[in-house]
Amino acid sequence: MDYALKTQKSALTQSPLQGSDAASSGKNANVPLRVLMVEDSPHWQEAIQSLVGMIPGLTLLSCVDNFEDALAFYNQNLAGPSEARVNLALLDFQIQGAKSGLDVAKALCAKGFAQERIVIVSSSPPSLIGEHPYGYVPKSRVFEELAVAIAGIANLPL
Repeated sequence: MDYALKTQKSALTQSPLQGSDAASSGKNANVPLRVLMVEDSPHWQEAIQSLVGMIPGLTLLSCVDNFEDALAFYNQNLAGPSEARVNLALLDFQIQGAKSGLDVAKALCAKGFAQERIVIVSSSPPSLIGEHPYGYVPKSRVFEELAVAIAGIANLPL
């Protein structure tokens, strides 16, 4: 994993906001992405946290491993100032407990979170997850594809 992180670091050191249409137009150019990650595997928590830490403009606000903790954090976060609220959710499909990452996504959307700002990061194939309106990055390609997905999200209106 360390080798994969090192080989991808050069591709990730440019902020997803730099060089994008949003940056050139001024729209969302300096808006940091504040991340809620829901991941139950310590191995993948560490890997994705390291990856997020390499991308300028991203701040990991919380990493939890189940539906209840994700919603508790999000509800608490909503009570804070708007400039400190979660605006990107990275969700594993299979998490601790009876509910899935898709259940977290649906609950976030029911509270007004934009579905375009949710990415399912999973080792489960799309055919197992089923159809959904959220982004998807397979864990087998997380180092190659997550920064691309984040760059696309950085261009979305808040």
